[in-house]
Amino acid sequence: MRVAGGTVYTGAPNHPSLLAAVGAINSFVVDGSPANTTEDNVDGTSAMTGRWPVFLPPEDMVDEFKVATATYNAADGYNFNLQTVIDNLLTQGIDLASLGFSPALDQLVPPAYRTFPKMSVDVMTALGGGAFDYSATNYHVMGSERSWIHGAHTVHAGIDFRLFRGDSYTYSGPTPALTFGNTWTRGPLDNSPVAPVGQGLASFLLGLPTSGTATINPSSAIQSWYIGGYVQDDWRVTSRLSVNLGVRFEHESPITERYNRSIASFDFSDASPISAKAIAAYAQNPIPQIPPSQFRVEGGATFVGVGGRPRGLWSTDAVNVAPRVGIAYTLNPKTVVRAGYGLYYLPQGADVNSVRQAGFSQSTALNASVNNGLSFIASLANPSPADTSSRWAVPAAWAPTSAVP
Repeated sequence: MRVAGGTVYTGAPNHPSLLAAVGAINSFVVDGSPANTTEDNVDGTSAMTGRWPVFLPPEDMVDEFKVATATYNAADGYNFNLQTVIDNLLTQGIDLASLGFSPALDQLVPPAYRTFPKMSVDVMTALGGGAFDYSATNYHVMGSERSWIHGAHTVHAGIDFRLFRGDSYTYSGPTPALTFGNTWTRGPLDNSPVAPVGQGLASFLLGLPTSGTATINPSSAIQSWYIGGYVQDDWRVTSRLSVNLGVRFEHESPITERYNRSIASFDFSDASPISAKAIAAYAQNPIPQIPPSQFRVEGGATFVGVGGRPRGLWSTDAVNVAPRVGIAYTLNPKTVVRAGYGLYYLPQGADVNSVRQAGFSQSTALNASVNNGLSFIASLANPSPADTSSRWAVPAAWAPTSAVP
């Protein structure tokens, strides 16, 4: 039941069916309130690699319904928690052409993902670069608890359900990272000794990077859920002996990713794409211990939701049973002996774990020359040449819904 503004009402209600169900009610509480509202907490830093993190604090909504009598208590509740963190770079969205970079370099990356490129000049401190992140979590928790007092027994029972969801994306390297070494500026021969300093700077001034990369990372949208129930009896056996007997039943789903962008496991019997070539090469020069007919190349990573595999990252038990026992015995007014035993299961859901996305990122390398510097097909002036065999370009698929392998 939601009460605007977080108002709390206490007192005995007059609803006849409720009174008939629980008897004479001593207290009745309805509470519905947002814990806090969303606001920006900005911590900005300077320099080309400066970050501008924006933390949106958790926004909680709590709804509770409670009823209590002399021998009966009931509580039902729902909690929703949403938190978003946006970690920006100060140079995000920069117009590289306005700084003197080639328009071709500026057009490689969509405007929202542009940052000042990382420029690494030999024996000098790198300039620019860095990653910016987005992450958001929303958790739903619902629960219901009851307790009854009957003679020497106090019985507790309850159930709770939890739904965990999280989204994240790290923009780490969509704007190219460029390295300027001495490969193109040593001389007079390509195997001449390298100067202590200066040849990397010469490559930079000529606009001839020796290497470069542009990387696209996958996003993730994960989910898991949990349900558990329990019953417990607090038994006052005698004035000196108390016994607690209880059991909890739990089930936790595996993590799933919305678009199945995750490795599931490593299958040692899976066919390898290099198997035929590897076996043929081994047959040309085998070792005595392994005849060519017995040489095998097998195994590889498997992906969730592919080839008939389930979408979950792992298999789970249908039900986990967790018994609990406790005993307290009063030896004298100053001494109480206690003993207990309990079995607990550690949660592994989306609130504590994530996906394994090796193989879902794409890194494209810059190849400035294919003939060891006799001619150049890529430079700062033209980082994406028309020659598609050596083209250096950022993939067009920027959306988090990119295809699954």
